[in-house]
Amino acid sequence: MSSNIENKQESNDKPQDRFNQWGERKLLTADKQTQLSAQKEISTLDINLRAKSFLWQAKITSSSGYEFVLISNAQFGKKLYERTNLEIRPCFTPLDPSNPKHDDQQAAMMRRGYFVYDGWFPVEDVIPQNAENAVEILDQITSIFSIVGNYFAYWEPKYWYSVEPVYTYYAFQKNFQALDRSLQIIQSLPVDDARALGRSLAWLSNASRTAAVQKFLLLFVTIESLATYIEGSKSKRKSILKRTFSSPKGTKSDRNKVRDDCLKRILGSNASQAEKVRRSYYECIHRGIADMLSFHLENVFQREDESKVIFIEKIGGKTLWDLRNEVAHGNLDLLNDEELHFINRRTPKLEKIASEYIREIFSGLAKSEYFPAPSPPAMSIPFNHAIATQGAAISIENMAEYYVNVDAMTRSFVHVHFGNK
Repeated sequence: MSSNIENKQESNDKPQDRFNQWGERKLLTADKQTQLSAQKEISTLDINLRAKSFLWQAKITSSSGYEFVLISNAQFGKKLYERTNLEIRPCFTPLDPSNPKHDDQQAAMMRRGYFVYDGWFPVEDVIPQNAENAVEILDQITSIFSIVGNYFAYWEPKYWYSVEPVYTYYAFQKNFQALDRSLQIIQSLPVDDARALGRSLAWLSNASRTAAVQKFLLLFVTIESLATYIEGSKSKRKSILKRTFSSPKGTKSDRNKVRDDCLKRILGSNASQAEKVRRSYYECIHRGIADMLSFHLENVFQREDESKVIFIEKIGGKTLWDLRNEVAHGNLDLLNDEELHFINRRTPKLEKIASEYIREIFSGLAKSEYFPAPSPPAMSIPFNHAIATQGAAISIENMAEYYVNVDAMTRSFVHVHFGNK
């Protein structure tokens, strides 16, 4: 650990059974029996991954608390937070204008506005409920942090119970040929068409870099934004996209008539005003949007498979489209674990649909299938998330160096290797 790290001077005051000194992130070590026992206990628990990760670290290290890392654009020189024994300490030496000497990690943090803190959440008992409570409190702290100043903050367990593998996707000359042809196509479109297609591409690109539920919603926006433009009521005369891809089923005037008849039927009923409003939206407007999108996808793909995934397949009586509306209308907290699992499990399929939808649009404009088949990625598991058996030679990792490292900062992003194939 760097001699300039302030926390090194306080390393002797670390909690007695804390695994790491302040500012450290060592590789986990445990004998096989301890590993198997912890795995057997935690694998059957119906709690979220971060809570499982806290329990995993505590069981493996025989600690009575949870270690975590907090990242923020706020720089505090001493303990960032201390309350009921919960501590958050900086992993760097604050810059002193009168002293030009500082460690490299601190300089890197200053350039990026990305400061690393070491956290400790002690508990009386290492049980699932306490782990879930710790997760909730840390979420509350980082959320409230945004209103006490112009700060952002997020946290994660220092050690994860399970880690997603890192995928390396290889890019070849044929991929760049497809990129060049797609660029030529979008630049040849009328301005409004090019902007609509560009917006959809941007949503798809953003979706590839976000967490599961947000990704789920952005993938829907990818499809809906372009579909709504194509099926809109403006004249098709100047739009190549509208002339090429608008569905002959359920035209705008047809949908308006169905919607108006639906509204007349519900508003003329004897239901309460609140019930009339609710039914008007879900049965007339909401249903009309779903029908438009379903007809559009069937027309673009020339099959019903994609529409069935979105509008027909159900979990607990709800389709992906129903869950999309729950999330979009701020009802994420009302989703049960089964529905969240359904979203996580079907998001890769939805991503495939969104990507193929955009490809179909480009291929239809080019009048040929010119995109190469996706190449399978290479997969690897980060070594620093492994567990070593006791007695192995373990080096201490500086938390500042570990989390400021570019690879660590981008570990959730897609890595691209440029090949010659």
